[in-house]
Amino acid sequence: MRTSPDTVGFNVNFGTELRLPQFGPRDRALFTINYGQGLGPWNSGGNITTPGLFGSGNNVAIGFANEAYFVDGSSIHRVTGWSIEAAYEHGWSAILQTNVLFGIAQYLHDATTKNWFLDAVCNGGGGTGATKQINISANRNANSCNPDFTVWQVGSRTRWRPVPGLDLSATAAFTQVVSGFEGAATVTRLLGARPSGAYTFGNQGIFSVGTQVARQFNVGGAIE
Repeated sequence: MRTSPDTVGFNVNFGTELRLPQFGPRDRALFTINYGQGLGPWNSGGNITTPGLFGSGNNVAIGFANEAYFVDGSSIHRVTGWSIEAAYEHGWSAILQTNVLFGIAQYLHDATTKNWFLDAVCNGGGGTGATKQINISANRNANSCNPDFTVWQVGSRTRWRPVPGLDLSATAAFTQVVSGFEGAATVTRLLGARPSGAYTFGNQGIFSVGTQVARQFNVGGAIE
């Protein structure tokens, strides 16, 4: 059996922070960009893992954040990923601040990998040597069988420090999973309480809110 030759993954990133005290106490803008191949979640800076977002009924969005794919006798085909994140933080006073943020990440697979995926999951592209999957299966006529996906999120947090060491905060965010894997598929193994069976795959979004009370000791009065 001939094995796949070695290949090397990589990641490059850039980030900057611009302080803007003329607009408010501790005002600042932040920006980061990541690009990588063959490093799984680290392709996009380490923040995105394989998403699985369930909607109502049997609707679900899914993505595949793997490092690379290969079959016996083939070369390794790396997954490409990138992300962009931007945020702005405004200080209303020394004890009150609000920030807003936006982030987007995408994972892309080459044509060879997509053909392997089609053969392994969706009963198509026969003869590639890809191992047939038992956890998820679909028909190429009912599912796009595209492992690419995008995740984006927009959110905001307000934090108030009424006394030194006591932080009260509220957060709201909307997250969207844009899945290339669209259509019907049968899942035979799921984590948690979701039952096995037929699901419809596509895009899903979720809105979330949260509050937090945090007590710190030996700190000053200003927001850090």
